[in-house]
Amino acid sequence: MRGRERLATPRWIADPALSRPDGRISEWQPTGRNPLGPVSFWAQVILSALWYGDAFIFVGTRDLSGQPVPPLLLLHPLLVDVVGPGRTSSEKPTPGYWLHNPDDDSWHKLEPHEVIHVPGM
Repeated sequence: MRGRERLATPRWIADPALSRPDGRISEWQPTGRNPLGPVSFWAQVILSALWYGDAFIFVGTRDLSGQPVPPLLLLHPLLVDVVGPGRTSSEKPTPGYWLHNPDDDSWHKLEPHEVIHVPGM
């Protein structure tokens, strides 16, 4: 709310996994399966933060104002490494978020604007 004016819920909060695409939004589904509804998606984020200590949401696109554009993808915390200064290695040469690909055992750097990091409780 802003004063007495009720603001609309942003789409990335109301439907983060794009479970209900409309005519203005692409029906492309990156996972190839039915996406989670908003309650299930945010419940998984909270559960991940509680069980693993962190939750990581991949944001593939942002609009001109910087708001995430659905679909958002929840990354498994055991596949993400947060590398700080002084913790770099030959596999992860720069600080930041690194995503592990178990298929070929490689690491891919994620840009800071591509990740929403929800620290655990």
